[in-house]
Formats: sequence, C-alpha cells, structure tokens
Amino acid sequence: MTHLARGVAAGFGVIAAYVSSEVIKVLFSELRPCYNFTVTTIAACPEATDWSWPSNHATISVAIALAVLAMNPRLGILALPLAGLIGFSRVAVGVHYFHDVLAGALLATIAVIVITKVGTPPIARLLKWCRRFPLLDCLIAASPDQYRPRPPRHIRLDSARTA
Repeated sequence: MTHLARGVAAGFGVIAAYVSSEVIKVLFSELRPCYNFTVTTIAACPEATDWSWPSNHATISVAIALAVLAMNPRLGILALPLAGLIGFSRVAVGVHYFHDVLAGALLATIAVIVITKVGTPPIARLLKWCRRFPLLDCLIAASPDQYRPRPPRHIRLDSARTA
C-alpha cells in the first residue's frame, strides 16, 4: 500500500509544483529574453504576457522525473537527465534565462519531495480504509504491493516436469 500511496502523493507534488509555478509567474511578471534582447531566437517568442520566471517546462519535467524516481529508481535515473535536457533546450532556443530553468527545477524539487514525504502516510491510511469496500478494493488491488515475486521461468518449467 505504501508504494501506491507514494505514487499518488508524488502525483500531487507534480500538480502543486505546476500550480505554484503559474502563481509565481503572475506575481513576478518577468519578460522573456526574446523580448529583452534584440536577437533572433530559434523558437517563436511566446506572447508578452506569457512570463518567463520560473520555467513551466523545467518545473513540470523535473517534477515528473522526481515522481518517477519516487516510484521506480531505475526509471527515475533515466528521467532526470531528460528533464535537464528539456530545461537546457528552453535556454538554447531563447525563450528562458538560465535562472528561470534553475528556479523551476528547484520549485519542482521542493514541491515533490515535501508533498511526497508529508502526503504518503495519510494517503496510505486512506487507501487502507478504501480496501474495506469491494468496488474500491478492485481498483486498489492492482497495487505493486500486492504482487508476489514469481520464480524464474526455467525453475517453474523444471518443477512442472517433475510433477
């Protein structure tokens, strides 16, 4: 149950990171580099009211990578560099400053870690309570916590032949 609860909490962390990023953008209203400098950029410059700081792309990609890391460390280790590439690409195409990407990554890290840490225990209790109801139990029963490790295929075949 804890594994599923951690995944749900990490998902809420991703949502919180995005919402926080949107609120901060409106509060600070920083123009993008493509409006502040007279340089040609690779990508078209977004509307002037689509603020720069923090980068939503960096926030969301790092938040999702951290949520994946919370669920599966092997996949998370692969997801984190991809999130870094997304952040780098935002600077490379000229629609963000480096500090926009850094702020988005920091915001995502704080949101996902804090909400996952704080949210996992109450969500686990809620899921345990939901298991008392057959309809909800069907939905929750697919949790990886319920899987039993299976012996390797060659062992199962050998034991079937001897029986």
